[in-house]
This record gives sequence, structure tokens and C-alpha cells, in this order.
Amino acid sequence: MTTDETRQLATQFIETLTTGRVDEALGLFAEDARWHLLGHAEEFSLARPYRIHEVSQLMAVLAAAVTHGHYSRIENIIADGNRAAIELHVGGKTPDNRTYDNHVAFHLDVHAGKIAYMREYVDTHHLKWIVEGTDAVEHRSSNS
Repeated sequence: MTTDETRQLATQFIETLTTGRVDEALGLFAEDARWHLLGHAEEFSLARPYRIHEVSQLMAVLAAAVTHGHYSRIENIIADGNRAAIELHVGGKTPDNRTYDNHVAFHLDVHAGKIAYMREYVDTHHLKWIVEGTDAVEHRSSNS
């Protein structure tokens, strides 16, 4: 794929994902693709590689954790050949009114017009605090 085609695919992916069209976004992946939420699984159970058919379950967990005031802002999309990088600022509120505010980077490898492999870089400590409800006092003091 050309750089422009890769950039178009990356843009289509992030625009569909951030507007809640998860199935459409996942349709941009190859059948054997992997979505890798990077981190240490022993510290945060969601940090692991996912087969593409498992990602809807991951999205459901995240949607249950951030239920209102959700926002996402695309900061940057960079493409070079068959690779792209996306910077995203996301946030919202949990059911108990905790604030989620995070920066995410996606690195995509594209082959034959589909996303073949994607790495998601995110502050897993903050995400764990939102999803698993770790001690908010500990979280706040560690980010001061």
C-alpha cells in the first residue's frame, strides 16, 4: 500500500472507532489480525494481545467503565508506507463520577489493504484505576 492509502485506512479506522462504530472499525482488520493492548498482564489483566474477534469484548469492558461525558480527539495521524501511528486523547466519567483522561497511541501494520497488527500504547495504570477500581487515593497521589 502507498503511504496515502495507509493514512486513509488509519483515518477511517480511528474515525469509526471513536464514533462508536466498533463493528465497522473491526471490519478494517484482516481475519487473522491481532490488537495488542501493551502492558504487563500480571499487573493489568486486559493488557494482552487480542484476536480481532475478541476486541468487541474489550470494548464492552471499556464502555461499561466510562459511561458518560465520553470524548475523543484525534491529535495526529502519521503514515509511512504500510505503517501508521495515531495519537488520540480520550476521556469521560465513570458511573461513580471518576474522571478518565488518557492519551493513547496506536501503531498499525497494514497488509493487503487491511490492518494486520496493531499495538495500543496507553497509561495502563490509569486505565486499570478506571476499569478495576483500584484505590483512587493511591492513583491521585501517584500522579501528583
